[in-house]
Amino acid sequence: MQRYLTFQIYGPMQSWGAVAVGEVRPSFPRPSRSGVLGLLAGALGIRRNEDERHAELERAYAMAVRPATSGARMSDYHTIQCGKRLARRTYRTRADEVGGLIPKSEDLGTLLSTREYLTDSAFAVCVWLREGTPPHSLEDLADALRRPVFTPCLGRKSCPPALPFNPVVEAYPGPLEALAAYEVDPGVLDALGATPAAEAYTSEKLSGWQEQTEVRDAPLNRTRWQFGLRPEYRVAMPAGAQDEGGS
Repeated sequence: MQRYLTFQIYGPMQSWGAVAVGEVRPSFPRPSRSGVLGLLAGALGIRRNEDERHAELERAYAMAVRPATSGARMSDYHTIQCGKRLARRTYRTRADEVGGLIPKSEDLGTLLSTREYLTDSAFAVCVWLREGTPPHSLEDLADALRRPVFTPCLGRKSCPPALPFNPVVEAYPGPLEALAAYEVDPGVLDALGATPAAEAYTSEKLSGWQEQTEVRDAPLNRTRWQFGLRPEYRVAMPAGAQDEGGS
């Protein structure tokens, strides 16, 4: 038996940045590894430029995600204005970006983008320790999710969580059993008419995996916004949990 941290992610809008080309900013269909580790880092109070602390999280923890609702995708066309990015200029507020620090002689630049969001999506997330000494215990991670240092968001700052993360740390035979035992908020599932999926997606090669893909969401450098490839495995939930699945 090993101990696992499980928690829920729900918000009316989420966006877990996938590879973006040009003006199109798609979302992964579920919380990405970089997104979940970034969520935990923010809850712990780790700043974006603390590269080694982010690298410790990447090395220390494995992750699995089970969709609890099917949700839907939505695209939003953005036009954004802001001043030039200069080393001597620091924008601390949106007001600074659109005028407070911009000389009258300088024109604001305009960015166009189409951003994708997941709507009415809920997930159960499981995190557990890899080999070695972790920088934080699972209990520390759970406490951070209950009382985050930085305001949490679900992929983008415009996507706040709509429910507490409700973290739980307990021992199970494996991560799939931990996910099967975790109950995403029943009020949300009832309202959406959803039941948790009969499969999960993991960062580790678990027994009985059915499909392997590669996704570019392994954080390398958050300051330069660089991410590497990693394998992701689709695996069926245990038999009892599959009976519940259907979304």
